Amino acid sequence: KYGTNAYPTYLFISADEKMIYSASGYTEADKFISYGKSALNKSSIQFEKGTWKDIVSKAKRENKPIFLDCYTTWCGPCKQMNNTVCTHPEMAEYFNSNYINAKVDMEKGEGLKLKEMFGINAFPTYVYIDVNEVVVNKIVGSMPAEEFLRKSQEGMSENGLSAMQKRYSSGERDESFILQYLRTLEMANMIKDARIVAEGLFKSTDQNNFKNKEYFRHFLSYMEDPDSDLFKYVYKNRGEFYNLYPQDVIDRKLRS
Repeated sequence: KYGTNAYPTYLFISADEKMIYSASGYTEADKFISYGKSALNKSSIQFEKGTWKDIVSKAKRENKPIFLDCYTTWCGPCKQMNNTVCTHPEMAEYFNSNYINAKVDMEKGEGLKLKEMFGINAFPTYVYIDVNEVVVNKIVGSMPAEEFLRKSQEGMSENGLSAMQKRYSSGERDESFILQYLRTLEMANMIKDARIVAEGLFKSTDQNNFKNKEYFRHFLSYMEDPDSDLFKYVYKNRGEFYNLYPQDVIDRKLRS
């Protein structure tokens, strides 16, 4: 099954019986231990031990960002992500190669300080932090490994939270950017910020755009002013919206 043709051979195998790493032949202890380290590096995200200060110092020495897994012991999705996503080989390779990885219980020890420092209010939350302890990106919630890896990579690009915050602060208001920025803020569970951005969208865009599903989703999530022109437009034309979206959802929003 594993193509073994020499002895001794050492196989490192995942729980689903996939080969992670192999080595063969006699070797001294230090090299033999390195086989195990290589296998671990390929099989799951390796989280650092030590204090937050130790982790930041290592990040500065190696000039790597920090990946911080914020969890609690009672959080079911945290356990699910730990058991499935964090043990995915592609995840292991990406995070072990590019980050200093830390995993902290937000309800004890240094976790209490870090929870406040990075604005953690839901679990699991994954924070991507530069060597100066500035948040570059944030992802909240559980998802499949492939999706998490894609969002992690996107988050460290010009489409990441930090980059988009700077673009918004500098005055960028292109609607395609605003819609993407809202998705990024929601992914980070930054609902107050998303509401401010959405309110600007309500005032600036063509009201007919809210017949589009993504626009109307933001109306449902963030519209709070019944005196606004957009609210009056939706109310006046609610018959048209009933043909596009469930009537009970629209009526519930209008009543609230």
